[in-house]
Amino acid sequence: MINLLAQVLPRFLHGSDFLRRGLALGPLRPEIILPRRALETLSPLEQRMALAHELAHVRRGDLWLGWVPALARAVFFFHPLVLRACREYALAREEACDAAALQATGAAPRIPPVDGIRSSD
Repeated sequence: MINLLAQVLPRFLHGSDFLRRGLALGPLRPEIILPRRALETLSPLEQRMALAHELAHVRRGDLWLGWVPALARAVFFFHPLVLRACREYALAREEACDAAALQATGAAPRIPPVDGIRSSD
């Protein structure tokens, strides 16, 4: 975890009682806020993955690039494809940060079981 923090360390890491999921904010002085409950209940690996995911947002510049779809939605609020493009961008951004977190922590992805299909283990 120390190596992960040394790569890109935002100014502050906070715990919050009001959040349900972590977030990175502040393009000039990035801050990472994780739910206090998650910090208390998640395993150390899960905590590292949550922190790595939020650090990936900071490293990728998502805090700056997030203004592009927000501006497009504000200007082209009437265009249905803009909303769809913004959703797709958000999904791709989250998937990229998930992949970066997996790579940074060395963890294997977990795929949730599908109803009606049993796993072989």
